[in-house]
Amino acid sequence: MVTSDKKHRVVVVGAGLAGFNAARELSRLIRATTEILVINPTGYLLYLPLMPQVTGGLVRPAHIRVLLLSRCTKPGSCPA
Repeated sequence: MVTSDKKHRVVVVGAGLAGFNAARELSRLIRATTEILVINPTGYLLYLPLMPQVTGGLVRPAHIRVLLLSRCTKPGSCPA
């Protein structure tokens, strides 16, 4: 039996709420054997259910934007 020291790679396209949480959970479960890569055009996600309140001026745009790296609560908890 031939074993490979090569890590597998999982690519998550899009870091919305579902994509980011999927990447974080995969990272927690299989980080030792798999490289998790998140591709996102921005470094933040938007909480879209509050977009009408932003449009109406009730909530500031900065309050619905969450920086992705700030969601990482401890080192190693988020994909690199």
